[in-house]
Amino acid sequence: MQSRLAQALASALAVFAAVLGLRAVGALERAELAAYDLGLRARPQAAPDARLVIIDETEDDLKRFGHPLSDELLAKIVERALELEPRVLGIDKFRDIPVAPGSDALERVVAARRNVFWIYQFGGNGTRRIPAPRWLARPAQAGFVDILVDPGGIVRRGLLYLDDGGPPQRSFALTLALAYLARDGIGEKPDPQEKDLLRLGPATLVPLQPDTGGYSGADASGYQMLLDYRGAPAPFARVTLSELLDGRVDPALLRDRIAIVGSSADSLKDYFSTPFSRRGAEFATGAEVFAHQASQLVRLAKGESFPVRTLPRAAETALLALFCALGLAAWLATRAKQLAGLTLGGIAVLFLAWYAGAAAGVWFPATPLALGFVLTTFVSASLRAVQEARERAALMAIFSRHVAPEVARELWQRRDELADGRRLRPRRLEATVLFADLHGYTPVAARLAPEETARWLNQFMEPMTEVIMAHRGWIRQYAGDAIMAVFGAPLPAQTREDCEHDARAAVACAREMRRRFAELNEGWRRAEMPTAGLRIGIYSGAMVGCDIGSRQRHEYGVVGDAVNVAARLQTLALPEGDEGERGRILIGEETRVLLPINEPCERVGSFVLKGRSEPMSVYRVDPQGGRP
Repeated sequence: MQSRLAQALASALAVFAAVLGLRAVGALERAELAAYDLGLRARPQAAPDARLVIIDETEDDLKRFGHPLSDELLAKIVERALELEPRVLGIDKFRDIPVAPGSDALERVVAARRNVFWIYQFGGNGTRRIPAPRWLARPAQAGFVDILVDPGGIVRRGLLYLDDGGPPQRSFALTLALAYLARDGIGEKPDPQEKDLLRLGPATLVPLQPDTGGYSGADASGYQMLLDYRGAPAPFARVTLSELLDGRVDPALLRDRIAIVGSSADSLKDYFSTPFSRRGAEFATGAEVFAHQASQLVRLAKGESFPVRTLPRAAETALLALFCALGLAAWLATRAKQLAGLTLGGIAVLFLAWYAGAAAGVWFPATPLALGFVLTTFVSASLRAVQEARERAALMAIFSRHVAPEVARELWQRRDELADGRRLRPRRLEATVLFADLHGYTPVAARLAPEETARWLNQFMEPMTEVIMAHRGWIRQYAGDAIMAVFGAPLPAQTREDCEHDARAAVACAREMRRRFAELNEGWRRAEMPTAGLRIGIYSGAMVGCDIGSRQRHEYGVVGDAVNVAARLQTLALPEGDEGERGRILIGEETRVLLPINEPCERVGSFVLKGRSEPMSVYRVDPQGGRP
């Protein structure tokens, strides 16, 4: 038992260490990020944030107005949009180089309003810097639009700040959110407990680290946050440039909202993959990504939602250890259905925890936990299967040639009750023992050559063995010309009825052995081979079943006075002599009381058997030698 426990713990520890190692080197990162995406998609659907609207440049708009839009046309777009009174207007268009005509007009209209914001590209990591319009009077009216793309091309993170050695610079989304929140008196400030953390309203935004959630060695430069894409894949409210410039937009659609001028034209390729890109929304435009982040920041600042949270690394490690430990239960699953139920149950628990985490905005580490649980279950089940195969081989080596196949199967099914590892436990039994012996074997062996004697003897043993197994007896041993069988071992009798059943089975077996032996004698006679007699002794009583022998070689046996009595009954010399080839069956009083009252038996007398001091009643079964 201790060796089993040690093997189980060692397998769980090996899986635990392997999963931690795979996670540390990033081998699970893609799977964990995919699980995060699935969690976002599995959340209950929420409506898109009505505080944001996209002013969209479509392919039709490109055909109508050309590309790039002139500064004059951009000035008209800003003027028309501001007439509809948005609280914040963001322009997702680079203007590091003027596009005449109308550059002065664009500068005047933007300079006149503090709620119009422009973009620039911070650059770095292989991308060039694209500055904000040089005519922008207030630097605070610009925000960078650098977008972080994970392996696989999916945008899961958003930047809040970047710096190049100077003061931190705000992202476009953060700039829009802060401008919108200013009217509510909410601004950026340090967290009271940790001054390096950003606090918006009641929410403290903890920056993403290289190993946050399922990431492994991610570039965590700047101040990053996980995007929750709440409301996706449903699109934000949207109007086209043509609708805006033609005066076909309901003022209520933009009033007091964050409006972002962007482009969905395929030819401009301003689109990105998101966790929802496999759910009917193939891509999100740059403006939509910024809208999602700005919406998330506003909701956090107003206490309408919580940041996407991850568990502390220590908690994730503890959960992994727990699920590896749960996988150890495979050692207890002795049936395929139990193993299947355990595996499905563990996966169901993990799925529910993952789904609850997704609904609550928690990145639950489902991938390493599932891997740890499944691997531990598989390894534990495999080790148990190997051990069971060895134990089964050892158990079957003891019994497979000595009991019927159905008894062998029952022995295996009840192995935990009977065996300790590869050895059977000593156990007190109430059983019936049968000894059968060839009377007249010695003169036959003297007449025949050794090879002929062996064949003659096997012709006797084979049918006798078949009869014993057919009656669910266990053949304890062959000893020369004798057979010893036990009824009620190694599967012990539980009740008086079981003991009676074993005794009746032994007597019925003896009758059938005598009938088959008569046929055997007839066959020998026709073949001009020697014939013989058959003596059978049967006795019931207490005995102990146990392994006998050394660790290198052992076998199962039964010991006790009842065994000795059965042997003495088989050799007992009756006053009238033996019964020749008819065969005889003698039983003791302890067996007689277990048989039906109408069982054809005859008391032949009281005898003091060898090894006993008191006489014992002996009975002959079928005194006339009748058929069973």
